[in-house]
Amino acid sequence: MPTTFGRRASPQANTPAPRTNTVRAPAMAETKPAEPPVFESTAPSIDTLSLEDELREWKRNRTSGFQIPWRQISLMATLCFGIASFVLPPSTNEAVSWLLYALMAISFVAGVSRRRKRAEVAQSG
Repeated sequence: MPTTFGRRASPQANTPAPRTNTVRAPAMAETKPAEPPVFESTAPSIDTLSLEDELREWKRNRTSGFQIPWRQISLMATLCFGIASFVLPPSTNEAVSWLLYALMAISFVAGVSRRRKRAEVAQSG
């Protein structure tokens, strides 16, 4: 029976809903469990690898190809240094305003120069 929240219940809502007959599915006949599939490894066996080959493969598998997102970090640094120049109290802002502006400019130039280097590499390649 559904109940209402924060409202007065109508007299029809207090009557129970008619029950419906539910039909249950017949029990499934027991079957034998399927055997798990057998996967063959494509990597060479440990016996055939030399120590140097194993170390080289371990290093290759260990690297995930993650690169630090410098462009996004430099954008956030630019925004944070710029916002800090507005948010800091005037006494503090007078002392560090040029430092904040310099840091903001450096992080902006770093982000733009990285983009240019990437564009030049893409065009020459």
